[in-house]
Amino acid sequence: MQEEEKITAEEQLDQEQKTSDANWYVVHTYSGYENKVKANIEKTIENRHLEEEIAKRKQVSERYDRRLSGVPGLRLNRVPENVRANYAYYPVVFDGY
Repeated sequence: MQEEEKITAEEQLDQEQKTSDANWYVVHTYSGYENKVKANIEKTIENRHLEEEIAKRKQVSERYDRRLSGVPGLRLNRVPENVRANYAYYPVVFDGY
């Protein structure tokens, strides 16, 4: 019997990025230009109608909240009121790690 091929998380992410239609960007700013960059990003989101996609991700996040709340040893990350999340990730904290 052949040993199953093990894929690391990094390899899996790399594969997902190759098959995804999404583009990822890193934004570097100089001190004092953060608000201008933020405004440009928000305008891009508006122009590309990304609000609908963010709303879908929020629904998934809320489903995770309902299903994972109360799981022993697992703490859910709450988005602070003053933060506008894009719900691209769903971080959790495992107690004891």
